[in-house]
Amino acid sequence: MSGVADDIVIHLSRAKALALFEWAYQFMVTHDSRLTHPADAVAIDALATELEWALPEVFTAEYPALLAAGRARVEAEYRDALGPQHSAWLASLAYQDAPASQDAEPGAAADTGRPAGSS
Repeated sequence: MSGVADDIVIHLSRAKALALFEWAYQFMVTHDSRLTHPADAVAIDALATELEWALPEVFTAEYPALLAAGRARVEAEYRDALGPQHSAWLASLAYQDAPASQDAEPGAAADTGRPAGSS
């Protein structure tokens, strides 16, 4: 979206940030994204809600193209910054296609028809 800042600011409580950090850290170490505590889910929901407020483009028809371009940019920047030796782990992850919902809006979670994190 033109005129939109490239950086966003996310506000989380320290407790939620700690829970989110631990979940993310365990994922990086084990490549297992399962939640191990209810606080992990709450922290992820809080993060998703903050992102929903910060990213109005998730509610536009352009969202799928913006997501694809954003993902490609993130991966390319990561690979460029770390090089092939330190980014090879990306290929070892088991990626899954997200379930699609025919009636969901762009950016909407497939099971609820609303963006992730909204209450």
